[in-house]
Amino acid sequence: MPVEFKIIVMGEDNIYQLLTTYDEDFWEMFKVRLNSTFRCSRTDDNLRSFACYVRTCCDDEKLLPFDRSGVSKIVEYAVRSAGDQERLSARFGPLKDLLIEADYWARDAQSQMINGGHVEKAVAEKIHRLDLVAERIRQMITEGTLMVDVEGAVVGQVNGLAVYDLGIFSFGRPNRITAKTFLGKRG
Repeated sequence: MPVEFKIIVMGEDNIYQLLTTYDEDFWEMFKVRLNSTFRCSRTDDNLRSFACYVRTCCDDEKLLPFDRSGVSKIVEYAVRSAGDQERLSARFGPLKDLLIEADYWARDAQSQMINGGHVEKAVAEKIHRLDLVAERIRQMITEGTLMVDVEGAVVGQVNGLAVYDLGIFSFGRPNRITAKTFLGKRG
């Protein structure tokens, strides 16, 4: 029996680049590419929809209900994740994970509702789990293993900062940027 269907693949741009580079059949199967944003405007309608999404997740995952402060902290998290005060993140996977973890902390505190404090605790614990690399860099600077000159000037050297983004948590690592020049050949 003949069957007609379409396959839609969603994912990050770097995965797409890898697939197009290493799988020669990928282009034949997925000829149309669509870029979409993971952010939406912070309008009253979108905020209401966001609150409805939180409620739906609570029902689907059997989570405790959120109070106003809990929903407010979730919206604050979505704004921070979007990186723009006028936008909300539309990445619902990490958001759902945060809702589930906030539920854990609310139940741990024997609360009947998830409040802003439980959401803050969930975010703090998630950051703490990711903070190992940043903590190691701070430790190396303190021990003198990673040296950062912050006084004086050296020709051809400048201090820089590489920002590592781990999703919910970003941190900076100092780097020395150097440049060398030499007399080239004529022409």
